[in-house]
Amino acid sequence: MVKWLKFFFLSYFSNRYAREAAERRFLNLLLALVLSIVLIFGGLATGYRLSFGAHYKKASEFKEFAYAAFAGDAQSSVPLSVDDGILSTPQPAQTVNSFANGEYSLNGYMLIIDARPRSQTYAEFEAYCRTKDGERKIAYSEWLELSETDREQYPTFGIEYKPTSVDISSRRGEYESYFESIKTADEKTYEKYAELSEKTQTGELGKTDYECALYELYIAAYYPSLAEYESYGNAPTLKTYYLNTVKTAECAKYLIMFRDEMYASFFTDGGISVRLDGKYGIAYSCSITPDTSRARARDLFDGLISSVFERGLSLDTTIYMINVLMALPWILIAFVACALLLSVALRFAKHDCSGFIDSCKTVGAFLFVSGVMAFVFGWVISYFAAREMSFQLTILVYAIVFAVRTVVYAITEIVRCRKNNARIADVEPIAATRLTPIPITHEAPPADDPFDPFDETRQDAENSPQE
Repeated sequence: MVKWLKFFFLSYFSNRYAREAAERRFLNLLLALVLSIVLIFGGLATGYRLSFGAHYKKASEFKEFAYAAFAGDAQSSVPLSVDDGILSTPQPAQTVNSFANGEYSLNGYMLIIDARPRSQTYAEFEAYCRTKDGERKIAYSEWLELSETDREQYPTFGIEYKPTSVDISSRRGEYESYFESIKTADEKTYEKYAELSEKTQTGELGKTDYECALYELYIAAYYPSLAEYESYGNAPTLKTYYLNTVKTAECAKYLIMFRDEMYASFFTDGGISVRLDGKYGIAYSCSITPDTSRARARDLFDGLISSVFERGLSLDTTIYMINVLMALPWILIAFVACALLLSVALRFAKHDCSGFIDSCKTVGAFLFVSGVMAFVFGWVISYFAAREMSFQLTILVYAIVFAVRTVVYAITEIVRCRKNNARIADVEPIAATRLTPIPITHEAPPADDPFDPFDETRQDAENSPQE
């Protein structure tokens, strides 16, 4: 176990342990990869959470804009309260839209507030059909009156949002009449309408809920699918209108407050972009009125920002995990490239472990420490860069760290193999000389040679006793 721990934790720093990777199981590579991915995610998520407070403290222009709107003069500041996760404004419901009239706009920041309930935030819209070239368009109601042949001239359907809300109650009769008119033509839709009416009569649906469901059913029955245009409801909503307005204006400085959630985008004094979105949360409540002191109002607003951030952390964490998993293919591409490079380099050096699988195991031995370094980097860089940039840089640093270690390992192993090969080349001639037997020839000397060791007759004569 101790040997494995040394291998797993010290392979990045020692070639001695890194060489063991080729002889070990492939599971070590998988374990290192999984742990490194977890470390990357942990570093980014931890850095994001801990750095937000520092970023908000340094967002002087944003706070000046927000304090002017909510903690300014008693006559001009916006009164609001948050209770049980719901934002409310004085009745009649107050709405603010800086994009429409510039009200409360400061330092380039725009303010949108619409705390009305769902039944009052369906957006008015214009449905139209237009030609392929886009030069002509007609209302969708007019298109329905055309013949099939004429309809083909206007193949493109679209809608245009308006900044006003739909008064469903005043149009309730119109919607109900429409369903009565399609009783035989569209029986399935009429059955849905009849079911809603029955629930209303039995008290299962209240007046407001019934009118909302009736309107959404009417939109689904009368128009083509609006899913391409509407992301937050079954019918066009003012929420989509507001967010589209921000997107169209390419505005990066805003504060949007809806009934149950907030969206904000601001910059620190150092130019770091910070985005915030989330629910208000039931754990925090506040009330800012004309009687609230400026200092108290500022503290309450700061607390509201912190509450929204904490409430949105779970979603932000999930987004980080999804982004890391989406980056996994690019990480694997970098990993395979390093393994191929190492395999080619070791094969060139005539290394014992030059196969691709062995190289994969070796590069895998570098992943855990690379993940640790990416964890630290992701944590630290969150204080100095925007969330998107922090993520991209952390993934890049992770890949660079194990790539550099792979190159260093390849170079050192090539040098080592060349030295070993050169040493073997020098030793081989000497060893060959020592081990090659020297042939012995037995040439008979002249007959009168007194030193012939093979002359048995002479030996017998010399060894005979002297008289």
